[in-house]
Amino acid sequence: AVVVLDLEQSHTDVWRFEGKPEYAAALIEKRVRTEGLVDGSAHVVVHKVQAFPGGFQAFFSAMPLDVWQQASTWAAAQQDHCVLLHAAALLADGLPANGARALVGVRGWSALVQAPSGLAYFTARVVARSSGDDAYLGAARLLAAQWAGLGSGVERVQVGVLGLEHAVAADALTNALAQATGVAARADHIEVFQAAQTAQA
Repeated sequence: AVVVLDLEQSHTDVWRFEGKPEYAAALIEKRVRTEGLVDGSAHVVVHKVQAFPGGFQAFFSAMPLDVWQQASTWAAAQQDHCVLLHAAALLADGLPANGARALVGVRGWSALVQAPSGLAYFTARVVARSSGDDAYLGAARLLAAQWAGLGSGVERVQVGVLGLEHAVAADALTNALAQATGVAARADHIEVFQAAQTAQA
């Protein structure tokens, strides 16, 4: 089984560094610790690296080490073999050049774009979870406003629907994002298993 970790306590972003890509995790962990982006020691997951002359970009998630250890302990105790996957990894896995992937979940939208200019990560939160489709449509427009700064070059966006419990219209959200960004969009539903407060917090 694959358990998707959608963690409020994690920090996800795209950062640019000078140096070699193989040092990405160590460089990210140092910066996360320096900037105090997570409480205590951090566990860093590097989802995607894109090299350029003299350096690289890294798309990553950092979470408190104790949170990761709790999740790992829970997974090890299950009868079936469990693979832990951070939700942000769904954005990066198999992302093609000039492509984009967006996720809409209980807290709003997130998107990763691999444009000719490099990797870019955007988020647009939903303030009130009970406000229904309008809140998600509004967040889609906020996401598209950030996206507009990339310019042209993105050919298609895949939209994933992650763990939404109420009836948000996936097709309407996908169409709204496509209209706002000017990029063709296709929706996919992602099945999520939530393990108490471990898989989603």
